[in-house]
Amino acid sequence: SKMLADSGFTNVININGGVTGIRQLPRAGNDCVFDKLASQNEYTFISSADLCEKLSANTKNVFLLDVRSDSAYMHTSSDAKVNAYGYFRNSTHIPLANLERNLVRVQGNKEIIIIDLFGDDAEKAAVLLKAKNYKNVSVLIEGVDRLLNTESMLMECMKTNYVSPVDYRIMSALELKGFTDTARDYLFVDVRTTEEFTNKFKDYWRNTGHLSGAVNIPVANMDKLWKTIADYREKPVILYDFGSSTIVHDAANILMKNGFTAVHVLQGGIFNIGWTAANIKGYKSLAKLRVDVPLERQ
Repeated sequence: SKMLADSGFTNVININGGVTGIRQLPRAGNDCVFDKLASQNEYTFISSADLCEKLSANTKNVFLLDVRSDSAYMHTSSDAKVNAYGYFRNSTHIPLANLERNLVRVQGNKEIIIIDLFGDDAEKAAVLLKAKNYKNVSVLIEGVDRLLNTESMLMECMKTNYVSPVDYRIMSALELKGFTDTARDYLFVDVRTTEEFTNKFKDYWRNTGHLSGAVNIPVANMDKLWKTIADYREKPVILYDFGSSTIVHDAANILMKNGFTAVHVLQGGIFNIGWTAANIKGYKSLAKLRVDVPLERQ
């Protein structure tokens, strides 16, 4: 869009998030947009909000197929982030690698909705099912990762249908706004390196300031330095990094092991705070949470 604008076009509109961003929208109220989407895929996509609506209304006609690996689904992976992503009750777990020899377990008389971590494996499973003549197949767009970053008011089904394997809470940028608007005594903990926290990292694009009042405890030092925030053992502690990497979940596990009772992990990290403030209507005030932001990153 910038190239077009620079070339003299005067009415250029950028679709925020592209086609993926559109598919993440709830269908209700957005039919005019969805009607313009075309695809060569034989399967369809479903947003987190629309999946939640289906589960809240009636689960009898829905077959939830979770195609994560055994280690991811059973939370025994070496990756703390993967282990932190939960599952839906009444889902059937068949790893993608085992799906073709276990098709007898897939209930083809129902609407099949395929779930994974980030969306890639689910699409591969959908291609396989369509090739085997399964009719009504959908993929949860961007998997559980997107599910956890969807506005909570659209996700009432999570309260009764979603099972979290961790005792800490994963908080979206959208939820953070409501939290900081009302809560008073909480602590932001930035688990990035000191170089990132102080905008001195070699990759300039990672130098994006920090959250207001944040304490910097790099995850590599968390085992030793958690005592410096011991006064917050029973108060909300919100951990974040640049994006949604494993390290912030590693830090959460360390705090939980040492008796912290209200640990939160910020989904999408500080990057998602800036993106949400700039792109989601009603969340502009989130930008005020970011401080010490280099001019070129504002």
